[in-house]
Amino acid sequence: MCLPRHPAVAYLFLVRRMSIHDRFTHTKRMILFGLLIPWSVAMIIGLTGAAEHSRLFSTIGVIAVVLLMSAIACVYLFAFRCPRCRKSLAMISNRGGSSFPQDVRYCPYCGLDLELETDAVRNA
Repeated sequence: MCLPRHPAVAYLFLVRRMSIHDRFTHTKRMILFGLLIPWSVAMIIGLTGAAEHSRLFSTIGVIAVVLLMSAIACVYLFAFRCPRCRKSLAMISNRGGSSFPQDVRYCPYCGLDLELETDAVRNA
């Protein structure tokens, strides 16, 4: 892979140094954005079934919502893990709205500083 010679170009296009906290925030926002369309489709199917009194559409809507909720739970369990101890930070990530909570500075299990840049954690 050929990197640009000017550091500003590399920063804008290829290399973006992020802290672990920023990476968790980015991951959480991408998960929420990625689930927006399937959630909307499931709700439209369910509401259409309820409005037309169609048992088929209502059943499909309920199944779709249950599948989406289980997918959200699985993604949260595996997406937010401490890079050092690999313990799940899913319960902590639920408090922050669309971003990872700002008051969480350290991993509650191993004490890793979440403001470290991700490259520094890989080398530690």
